[in-house]
Amino acid sequence: MRCFSAGREQGFTLLEVMIALVLLSLIMTVLFSGLRLGVSSWDTAERVVAETAEQELALRLLDRQLALAMPLMLERDGEQARIAFEGEPNRVRWASPLPAHRGGGGIQWLTLELGETARGAGLVLRFRLLHPDTQDAPADQVEDTELLLAGIDAMEVSYYGRSAPHEEGEWFSEWPVRDRLPDLVSLALQSERGSQESMYLSVAPRQAMPTPDIDFGPHQ
Repeated sequence: MRCFSAGREQGFTLLEVMIALVLLSLIMTVLFSGLRLGVSSWDTAERVVAETAEQELALRLLDRQLALAMPLMLERDGEQARIAFEGEPNRVRWASPLPAHRGGGGIQWLTLELGETARGAGLVLRFRLLHPDTQDAPADQVEDTELLLAGIDAMEVSYYGRSAPHEEGEWFSEWPVRDRLPDLVSLALQSERGSQESMYLSVAPRQAMPTPDIDFGPHQ
């Protein structure tokens, strides 16, 4: 008669179980950290793409509108007629047609400067119809404002051209000529995130010669 002795059942000790749980928790932590990092990187990439697209659209609009600047001569009672263009270091005003989908229709008096809107602060474009009935009206009644780029906290504008027909071209921080447009308008935009976010745009107005004097009413 054969006798079989029952062997002792083998299993995991408590220490082995604890070590396994610790290793499992470490693995899960690494996996979830990688997942969070991937999601964060994706969101950051989407945000950068959206901001880049917004900047591109805004710069394209400014390039188009400044290129279409019209050399209209505005008359004002008791004053010498002057070109419909005002160039300052941190503000520029000019006349050009605006696309219909942006509220255009007729010649618009455009102002580019830093300001605040209901959507936030940054680079804004103000526009009103260039017409005698709107020139003396309050801005809040006849002027529209669009936020082109949020977060812009500095803008520097410079102008290239000749101060007189016999002079050589040079750069000005303010456009001093009353009877013609500058040959080149240069914008330098600085965002609140630092110098790495700087944007630059240089535009040559297509129309150089002014039109005959046209009475558009008082010039603001």
